[in-house]
Amino acid sequence: MIPQSELIAQVIRKTMQSVSQKHLPLEGSGYICASAMFYNVLMKAASKNISIDAPCPLNQG
Repeated sequence: MIPQSELIAQVIRKTMQSVSQKHLPLEGSGYICASAMFYNVLMKAASKNISIDAPCPLNQG
């Protein structure tokens, strides 16, 4: 593999989600929220240094 000289946000997000799923197994299968959304909420909260409650789509509206 040839190392890349720049970081690409989408690659970082996919890598973070893969590592998170391996070490922090979360399950959800519901009408509004699925497992993938849990990891997206966790990553957004961590990247913005906010509560996991803040990026939750249920709180908007």
